[in-house]
Amino acid sequence: MNNLKKKRSPLILLITICMTLSLLTACGQGSGIFVNKEFSETDMLTINKTAVDFENSMMLKSAGFGLQLTPEISELNKAGKTSFGVMPGYGITLRFNPNNLSELIREAQLKDDAPTPEEMQKIVSENAPALYSIMRIPSKDDMAAEILQEVKDTYSHVDIITVRGNDTYYFAYNDDFSSFALNETDKADVDLLAAQFDALKNSICMFPLGKDDFGGYEPPTISSDINMNDFSAATLDGSIFTNDDLAKYDLTMVNIWTTWCTYCIEEMPDLQKLYSDMLPDNVNLITICGDAKEEPELSRKIMERIECTFKTLVPDEKLQKSLLNEVQAFPTTIFVDSEGNIVGDPQMGAPSADGKVADAYLKLINERLRMVVNGQ
Repeated sequence: MNNLKKKRSPLILLITICMTLSLLTACGQGSGIFVNKEFSETDMLTINKTAVDFENSMMLKSAGFGLQLTPEISELNKAGKTSFGVMPGYGITLRFNPNNLSELIREAQLKDDAPTPEEMQKIVSENAPALYSIMRIPSKDDMAAEILQEVKDTYSHVDIITVRGNDTYYFAYNDDFSSFALNETDKADVDLLAAQFDALKNSICMFPLGKDDFGGYEPPTISSDINMNDFSAATLDGSIFTNDDLAKYDLTMVNIWTTWCTYCIEEMPDLQKLYSDMLPDNVNLITICGDAKEEPELSRKIMERIECTFKTLVPDEKLQKSLLNEVQAFPTTIFVDSEGNIVGDPQMGAPSADGKVADAYLKLINERLRMVVNGQ
């Protein structure tokens, strides 16, 4: 999954979709659920045949469905009270963020005996109520049974939306949150979110699967204005890193993360393996910690604990403006040439779900190197 964010609010997962107008053709399919005949980048209809408001929607092309958020969910998301989790090719989940969740995660990360990713996930699941999940479960998929079982273990209600070909679509949700230690404000917000489930279910729009090299997930694009052309940033080890350091290499892989992003921290050992043993001679790897200014002790603690030896930058004002302000997901990895220009599309999340993260990043590096050589 990927952690998607909205400006400095910990644990907020948000996808922003920008679309242009075109025409829609549609049909009914499967169990009678309305299915759009093809994906249109504007006009789409939901299950109950109402127009989709793209500005308040999430589209997961790799799973063949989208979701329109209700005004209530949109407002609580902007306030940092919800987290959207995205599993490319499979589905979307929504979790509620109680007021104390960020501090619980921070305290756990600061301990000398820091929790494993599994233990960190347990902290989240025990304190942040899982609200709902929309999942595509393919019948011919090695991970399908495991994913479906996890859904059933997490949610008290697991309803089939429709069956399309070899894929079964589920809407899973919880409606009893009495086991969570929520204050009165949080309880009221959870109740408000739970009241949206019927509207959410009807707001789903369905369409054929998208296809690409990563299980159908379409990589996010990034503005052509984004760059690392002019900056001078401090690093966590006390040195200074500028575009002159980029000029020493044909290509630099830049991984952007935050201290509150558990998925970011989980892939750090793979980044270190890549940096230590696998990089081509003309390639460098660095990271940028998006909240290092606000959390200098915690960011250093994380890097020291994992024994990362690559440079980690604390973004300066120029780097914040030219790059970080446009990053909407953590982790996001970009690739820049010797002048700091972006090469190819960014990578949102780990590029592999089978544990071979370092190998998958090396494949992306080699692809970007060919683009540099060919002047693309």
